[in-house]
Amino acid sequence: MSNLLHTTTDIRQNLAALQALGWSLIPLNGGLMRGAEKAPALRSWAVYMRRQPTPAEYDQWLNHDYFSAYGVVLGRASGVVVVDIDSDEIGDAFRDAFPDLLDTFTVRSGNRGLPHYYYAIGDLTVRGQQTLGIELRGDGQYVVAPNTRINGKVWAVVNGAPPKKLTEADLSRISRFISTIRRKTPENAGNRATAPDSAPVDLTPDLLNRDSVSLGDLRRLYQHLAPRIGRNNALFTCARYGRDVGYGEFQVCDALTPDHVAQPPNGDHPPEAATRRHAEAERTIRSAFSQAPRPRPAKPRTEPEQLPNSARESLLARGWSNVARMLDGLLLLGVEAGRLLNAPEVYRLLAPHGVGRNAIYAAVRLLKSLPPRTPPSKYANAVKRYADETKQCLFGRVAEPVKNRRGRPHLCFVMPSITALCDALGVPLRGADTIAPDDLRTPAAYRAALHTALIRRAPGQYARHWQARRLNVSPTTCRRYERACGVMATPCYHETPLSQRGVNAALSDTPIWGQFLLTEKGKRYPPRREIARRELRAGRRVSLLSQQPNHYRIADQPAAMPPAPIPATPHPPQSLFHHIAAPPVNSAPTPSVARDQNAPAPALDGAWRGGVIPPRTFRPSTPQPAPEAAPQSANDGMAERLYSALRALDPAHAVTRRTAQKWVEKYGGRLVDWGVRSLQKSVDGGRSIRNPAGYLAVWLRAHAKYRDK
Repeated sequence: MSNLLHTTTDIRQNLAALQALGWSLIPLNGGLMRGAEKAPALRSWAVYMRRQPTPAEYDQWLNHDYFSAYGVVLGRASGVVVVDIDSDEIGDAFRDAFPDLLDTFTVRSGNRGLPHYYYAIGDLTVRGQQTLGIELRGDGQYVVAPNTRINGKVWAVVNGAPPKKLTEADLSRISRFISTIRRKTPENAGNRATAPDSAPVDLTPDLLNRDSVSLGDLRRLYQHLAPRIGRNNALFTCARYGRDVGYGEFQVCDALTPDHVAQPPNGDHPPEAATRRHAEAERTIRSAFSQAPRPRPAKPRTEPEQLPNSARESLLARGWSNVARMLDGLLLLGVEAGRLLNAPEVYRLLAPHGVGRNAIYAAVRLLKSLPPRTPPSKYANAVKRYADETKQCLFGRVAEPVKNRRGRPHLCFVMPSITALCDALGVPLRGADTIAPDDLRTPAAYRAALHTALIRRAPGQYARHWQARRLNVSPTTCRRYERACGVMATPCYHETPLSQRGVNAALSDTPIWGQFLLTEKGKRYPPRREIARRELRAGRRVSLLSQQPNHYRIADQPAAMPPAPIPATPHPPQSLFHHIAAPPVNSAPTPSVARDQNAPAPALDGAWRGGVIPPRTFRPSTPQPAPEAAPQSANDGMAERLYSALRALDPAHAVTRRTAQKWVEKYGGRLVDWGVRSLQKSVDGGRSIRNPAGYLAVWLRAHAKYRDK
């Protein structure tokens, strides 16, 4: 190690010394890419986690003069790990706790001037572990190589001793030390200069204990971690967790990239362009998904105190709102599973809460119609003799059976457990939104309470038809619930700036529902190409706005601002009907941790007009196969010829493809073909026709009337 005690300016000499140690090296961007100096200069470096670069690869990198910085791939590829200290206080605590581990190869960081302790691991497998101020870097990670110079800053060697070999006991001690720092972090996070004035609730323990995690939870986790551990570390942590819970790379990228682009840096960091931040986010998320998901530990199924949301939605979808109200009311009263109940007894319990007698009797009948968990076998049981059950041999006098009392027998049922109910309905056991006893008085009040509870727990964008299907009501009924419960709906639009070259690609021949043109003065126009070109020729800025699902929140909640917009391609028309921000019905986040209502909302970006919230682009997690093109019929070909002929004669008075198709369907292909040839013959003969489309419409109407006669 003596040759690494002093900084050398010769890159080849430095790399030769590091290769002699058996370390795997990769090139970094260095000072060539501002804001991504320490990012790998390779498209993918995952192969070097398993092997070291060959001499030919090193020569190829060295022949490119712009490769001026290198990183050490950690873990089993190089046989070393690094303890990265990012805080003076944590560094002092580490030195006090591990005086026997300080005599090892040490590098002073070029940015903060804090130490990087290198340790040999042999055949051990070490996973990365980090918290505020300290990070243990292992498999799947890298660190800036010693004696590397980036923008005038040098990662200098301060201790050239060989890397000290760690044992499993040493790794356990370091892991416990980092865990101790993590437990102390939430108490002291508010004292840091980079922490917000009102820190949000720590969502990490809650997410680890949930059965389902939504994309909104990942966004809130990123916003919570970014001020504490840095933007890139928070993005990698959230992307890796999203990968582990089952989300695809595209879904995580769409959810977290806008937040990463808009997140301000923690310290003194030069400003970066949005496109560069976007590319950096994609590289970080791609790196997180380059490894296989980690298995999540199995958790015991615990029953909530109220009816789960999945069971409620299944009952409402069947039209059994009375069953859901009755079971929720019994659970609120503390009725235990397995208790035998009859309809009059249930009515005496729930009548004070407004549940009527007819509703209870109807609910009991429906509940008894549910299939049992183990249906009886339709085959004969050889163990029991049929004669034992059907024949009796009685000797002597036997008392006559007691006659039943007059009146109908009571409707009885056994209070089902939540697990048995979910199994009978075929839904998973999920969390439950809390409702009050007063919400049971009517089916409408019950549905309104469930609708409001979801928005209060997870405000965001929800498709109106998704909300209606969840409650088995109409969209108009959902609006009535929102007006009564104080739910605020904010319209959301996706804005696409237009240019002369992009008008044809952005606008279709037929206007699409939910789209309109918006000028810089706030005027709205139909989404037609000629109008967009006219406004652009006049020197006005024109944007195409596409309506997206509304953003919903409760009136007494602080308004949450989505991330700042980034340049994006227009949405396909079918994306307007997708539910973008809300999770599936059965995977909505559980309300086990209350939302912090005092967290400050970010300021509204001036580039966006009031009430316009930029949504994220929806992309499926797996590529969808392209639909097979339907065979073109003769009418379709005739409609295309009609559309092309009228547009060639006079583009200003042409018809759309939809209108051309309607004409062919109404008058027939032969008559339309005759009319087009007649119109073309008249124009070629020198006849002046000011509106060819109008002339052809009158011609077709007259000849069709004569043909019908």
